[in-house]
Amino acid sequence: MAVWVVRWRALEERFASASEALDRWERLDAFGLEPELVEVPAEGGDPVARGTDGGEDTTGKEEE
Repeated sequence: MAVWVVRWRALEERFASASEALDRWERLDAFGLEPELVEVPAEGGDPVARGTDGGEDTTGKEEE
């Protein structure tokens, strides 16, 4: 089971479900805080950053 992390400013909040994390991300984004949504695999693998559209961001670059 993965853990979802919402990062904003110098804070990091962890959530057990994607829906809870996305809800928090949406609230922070509404305030203009530019949060980041990250999925951390349970087996301790590398975190996977998620774009604002919910898709994987594997390049770290925005689409042109």
